[in-house]
Amino acid sequence: LNAKTAAYDFVVGPDDGSTTVIHDAVMGSRIRRTVFNEDIVGAEMVATIIDLENGRILILNEAIMEARYMDLEGVPSIQNYLENLKNTLLILEDIPDFTVEDLGRKQLNGREVVGFFASHPKVDLTIWADVDTGLPVRVEQNEGQVYMTFKNIEFDLPMEEDLFSMEVPAGYTVHEPMTLDLQAGTEANFIEGLRLMAESSNGGFFPDSVSLDDFMKSLPDFIKQEASMNLPKEEAEARSKKITEYILFIRFFRGEGEWTYRGRGVQLGEAGTPIFWYRPEKSETYRVIYGDLHVENVYPEDLPE
Repeated sequence: LNAKTAAYDFVVGPDDGSTTVIHDAVMGSRIRRTVFNEDIVGAEMVATIIDLENGRILILNEAIMEARYMDLEGVPSIQNYLENLKNTLLILEDIPDFTVEDLGRKQLNGREVVGFFASHPKVDLTIWADVDTGLPVRVEQNEGQVYMTFKNIEFDLPMEEDLFSMEVPAGYTVHEPMTLDLQAGTEANFIEGLRLMAESSNGGFFPDSVSLDDFMKSLPDFIKQEASMNLPKEEAEARSKKITEYILFIRFFRGEGEWTYRGRGVQLGEAGTPIFWYRPEKSETYRVIYGDLHVENVYPEDLPE
C-alpha cells in the first residue's frame, strides 16, 4: 500500500442508518473530518482538520466564518496515519493473541468482497476487502463496549493539499485556543457529566444510556436542547468541555472487563440506588456510583443483581 490519500465514512454503533455519519479524508498524518446529519443544522458546514503528528486540531465553521485551534494532550504523535493503519492491518496475524477466521466471499454494494474476522481479548475486527485489489472497503471494530463501522473506504483519491492546511483562511474570526486532554475521562469527570445531564438535560433524571453509540444517536436532540438554553458563550463552552470529558470516560474506558449502567428511570439524589459500576485495573473491588453520585468500593460478591 503506497497510497498517499484515503477517505472513508464511519459511524459509532451499528450501521443501521440511525446515527450520525462522519466522513474522513486523510493525507499523511492529517485528517479532514466533516459530519453529515440532517438533524444537526449546519453540521456539514463545520470542517475539523486533525494534525496527529503535532497533536493539534483546527475547527472551521464555514457558515459563520469562525475558527478555533484545539491542542490535544494524551495522544501519541503519529507521523503518517496511513502507514499506521497499514501496519496495524499487516501485523494482526503476527500477534499471538489474535486469531483470524476466513469469512469467505459475498456481495457488498455491488462488489465482490472477501472477509476476515480477527479476534483479540481487547478488540474484534471484521474486515471486508475487494477481491480484485485486496484493499479493505469496510471494517467493523468492536472494542470493549464501543462498536464502530468504517465503510466506503477508498485509497489514492485526488485531494488538494489546501484542504488539510492548518492555516486559518482569510476572513475568519479566530477565537482563543482550547485544550482537549484525552486522558481527562476520569471517574470524577464522568460523575460531573452525569450530574450535568440529569440536572439540565433530563428533567432531574439520569440519561437512559451512557453508551457512546446511544449518545451519538441522541446528539441532534442534545444540540438543539443546548441551543435553546441561550447560555452565554463562555458558559456554553464550559458545559461542552464537561460533556466531552464525560464521554471520554466511556470512549477510552480503562477498567477491567465491562462496565454496567442502571441509571434509566433513576432520579438524581436517590442515594440507595446504584446506577453504574466498573472494576478499575488491578483492583479487587468495584467502584459503584449511586443515584446521589457518591461512590463506594464493593467486592464482586456484593454487587447489585
